[in-house]
Amino acid sequence: VTLNLNGHTVTGADSDTEKYFTPINVKAGTLRLEDDNSKGTGALKRTKINVLSGGTLELSYFAKNPNSTATTEAVVVDGGVLKMTQPFYGTINTLTLTNPASDTSILSGTFGKVNAKEGLTAANITSRDPYVFQKADGACVPRAQEINGLENVTVVYCPHKEIDENRRCTICNEEMKVKITAADGSVIGHSDILHSGELSKGVVTLLEDVATADFAATGSPASGTIDLNGHELTGSITVGYTLTLKGSGTVDALTLGSTSAYGGGKLVIDSDSITVTKLEVVKNSETKLTHGTFGEITVTQSDLTAADLLADGYAFADANGAVVN
Repeated sequence: VTLNLNGHTVTGADSDTEKYFTPINVKAGTLRLEDDNSKGTGALKRTKINVLSGGTLELSYFAKNPNSTATTEAVVVDGGVLKMTQPFYGTINTLTLTNPASDTSILSGTFGKVNAKEGLTAANITSRDPYVFQKADGACVPRAQEINGLENVTVVYCPHKEIDENRRCTICNEEMKVKITAADGSVIGHSDILHSGELSKGVVTLLEDVATADFAATGSPASGTIDLNGHELTGSITVGYTLTLKGSGTVDALTLGSTSAYGGGKLVIDSDSITVTKLEVVKNSETKLTHGTFGEITVTQSDLTAADLLADGYAFADANGAVVN
């Protein structure tokens, strides 16, 4: 059954006391709440949805607008399943998790107050790492901490702002693959494949061998820095900005520029301990190399040769030291 509020309000009991709210009992099948109104203003007031054994309440598509004021007064999960697996921008004033079924999955939503049985943590109800509860002041509740009594919290993807000496996030315990150091010195961890968006946040330092998401330069920052830190960056990077490689390690495949609308790429390598296995130059922009080892260089830009990539006074040499450019 789907209930689409369409921006309207359903009001139950006259009393503002939760004990007397009008109950909606979900005992079998699925009740799916939606609000297709573009402003996300739908609400269930003075009602209490009881999700009982055999029943499922799905709020996955309720309150899709990030500025939504949609409100559900009270939800009690006692034996049933609560699913909030898509962005839910509304608020549940009181969420009571008496006995949620094991396949309950809460990956979004804001909650005025959380009542939960003893021992229940975010790890029990978020179905996959690394979602956590975040307080109004931005502080995150560790995934292993009990959630009973939390107030004014939102479920978010863990920001990984604290990393211990074992490369694990102190909030969600997930092992980090890279750390990103912002200009102000703050550190953010990252546990997935590396996307171009990470480069806009600060200096990216590899903590292990990492795969890229095959960056394209479109939408990427004007410049970015990767400290290979002794590791290998696999996959393909297309650079339409200035990319600086630091430390030591290997980059599998790197393309400077593209035949599409965005500009050429500039590569800066600041260490002799960096190897680029395959470098393709489609559209160069002021690259002047002074360091680096290259397995293969292909230049398709018609007015450019490999030697044009070198700073004044530098040359390419083979493994025996013989100059080859």
